[in-house]
Amino acid sequence: MMHIPRTMFAAAIDRFGGPKAITGHALPVPPLDVDEVMIAVDTAGVGPWDAEACLQSPVKPRGER
Repeated sequence: MMHIPRTMFAAAIDRFGGPKAITGHALPVPPLDVDEVMIAVDTAGVGPWDAEACLQSPVKPRGER
């Protein structure tokens, strides 16, 4: 059986502003249900919509012009 950690690291936008508005947090790992799996993620990308959210710009759904 695989070891499931108690905490995970998450980057969150806590307030509006520049890149410093994105901060790291240690959060509890949510419990898994019987029909769920856990996937270990080492690295995740940042999309342009993340910067728009930080700057309080309206985020348009994909494909909308």
